[in-house]
Amino acid sequence: MKKLIRLLVLPLTAITLLIGSSACSNEKDDEIITPAPDGFAKDLIGEWEIAGFGTVTFNGDGTGFMTIDDMDEEEMAVKSKMAPMLSRGSYTVRFTWNYNPTTHKINFDLEGESMTWTVIDYHNGVIEIIDDEGESLTINRKGESPDQPVLPEYTIGPAEWLIGKWGVAGSVQYEFTENGFMRQYYLDSEDGWKYESTPYTYNEDLHLITFKESYQNFNVTALTKEYIRLGSGEYNFFLSRISDDETFTVGSLSLIYDKTLVAMGVASLDDEPVTMSMTIFANKTITMLPGGKMNYSYDANTHILTLSMFGEEVRKMKIINLTSTDLIFEWIPEEDDTEGTISRMEYRVL
Repeated sequence: MKKLIRLLVLPLTAITLLIGSSACSNEKDDEIITPAPDGFAKDLIGEWEIAGFGTVTFNGDGTGFMTIDDMDEEEMAVKSKMAPMLSRGSYTVRFTWNYNPTTHKINFDLEGESMTWTVIDYHNGVIEIIDDEGESLTINRKGESPDQPVLPEYTIGPAEWLIGKWGVAGSVQYEFTENGFMRQYYLDSEDGWKYESTPYTYNEDLHLITFKESYQNFNVTALTKEYIRLGSGEYNFFLSRISDDETFTVGSLSLIYDKTLVAMGVASLDDEPVTMSMTIFANKTITMLPGGKMNYSYDANTHILTLSMFGEEVRKMKIINLTSTDLIFEWIPEEDDTEGTISRMEYRVL
């Protein structure tokens, strides 16, 4: 979407503001266009929502427009003198389009600039796309929601379940002690892992952790023997319980086939159940939300899972822990990562 954002901050003469123009666009939508494109191109006709961005409308005569909602100035990278004008509300950019059924590409011409979306999947009113920067996005038919993981009702267990260490991928972030202290762990460049400690109380009826010092209170919205969901304000995050004798084992990949795995340690909003999830299928496909569907291959000897699209390798991960409920892996550094940065993640069945 970066290219589209760049196109939208061209001189304002190239942008048609939507304010007061809805009647005109409705008249266009009411026209019967013949002949309509065949196949998938015909399915494209209509209005689609781009999550967190706006909408896109494909007309049967090969024209269309994108309605763009407000964005923050940093994301848009606009000049300061333009930002006040662009932040007043929604605006639009018009385009012509065509679909190539051989390459599965939607080709756009936006005010003389080209852009391409590659369709990788289409099901239940949801289209999964890779844009020409290689980024994944999902659009859904207006009024229909894209697939979301179905999660169980969260369990909030007794207060004693709170006691212990909590973190991500084997690294402790918080510890709640029996004598009423919360320890927050951090990595010191010289001394290794250290922690700061502060008193806390837990109201089991309100599911609220309060502190006597300048810490934000935590709402507990899930508490089991395996994971916890803590919230501070509107943001929430899942953490896994970490035992003192934590060990990693790698079982068969089939242990987690078809299960919704939710990312630990990633913030989500109050009204969103999760921010990131993945599902690995036996048919060598994997769905990652947000994102889309990819293919994968897995080497059970090296525990390396390779993601690919259209036969080209996208990314590799080395699995270091795999049970029927928990997956921990490290992203293998890409070739252009000269520092060889290791990024470890954990996904869990809730």
